[in-house]
Amino acid sequence: MADYPPPKHVHRDLHIEVDQREELPQAEGAQRGEAERRSVLPIVRAPVVRELLGPDGAVRAGALAVPLDVFGGNLAVEAAAPDWALTAQLELHVLSPLREGTITVSGRPLRAGKTNLVAEARIDASDDARLRGDAPCAVGRLTFTRVPVRGGEPPRARRGGLLYGFADGGEKFEQPFHDAIGLRALDPAAGAVELALVPYVVNSVGALQGGLVVALADASAERAGRALLAREVVTTDLSVHFLALGKEGPFRTRATRLRSDAETALFSVEILDAGQEERLMAVATARIARVR
Repeated sequence: MADYPPPKHVHRDLHIEVDQREELPQAEGAQRGEAERRSVLPIVRAPVVRELLGPDGAVRAGALAVPLDVFGGNLAVEAAAPDWALTAQLELHVLSPLREGTITVSGRPLRAGKTNLVAEARIDASDDARLRGDAPCAVGRLTFTRVPVRGGEPPRARRGGLLYGFADGGEKFEQPFHDAIGLRALDPAAGAVELALVPYVVNSVGALQGGLVVALADASAERAGRALLAREVVTTDLSVHFLALGKEGPFRTRATRLRSDAETALFSVEILDAGQEERLMAVATARIARVR
């Protein structure tokens, strides 16, 4: 997609900034030749604003997933070059509430093999916390499938040595995160929510942005958990497997309870592309916890 992201887009409203100025050695296990090369490990930042906060006053897991996905995409494209990489799995574990500051995503590749890439990430509330080695607010792990170049791919993300942002100036959320992306609740008790494919939520190839796939799983589990426990809840742990690109929409979810107690519940979530004959595009497990 040329001129990505479009003028009105979630990346712009998030004021995402990508810092590719730091050069560090590549991961152990990289192929010969690659191991000798110095690679750029991006740091992705986004300010905490009230529109991203959930019922506990902290940034929603689904909102954290968007800059996490941007981090993973930048890292994977660099590590896979000249090939491309598609997200196969994303895990996100919230360790402590992130209520203020700057969402700061950093990490490193664990493996850059012939068929897949694996990276780990941490999310902090500031660069200072990251540099001090404080306990992160959340951790993530991402797996990518390496895809050989065939021609016709979109332009690569800007390469190392750069600091750039997606916002041009005055962009901001005009409403809470779920409303801003166009999320609709269909049947909260069943974890059924819906999201249309519009320019605001697409990735560089015109499909649903990967972080928003995770946000759908988060929203599905949160609504099913709230109905089950009859209390406000937040998602604390997510593991999402990406099965197909979301190319048509609307995207719909359904949640199945796996286990629960008075304080927590674990759900299996399916995300389907209704425009592709209810094609299963992602599956997830999500743990929710009661807000204290």
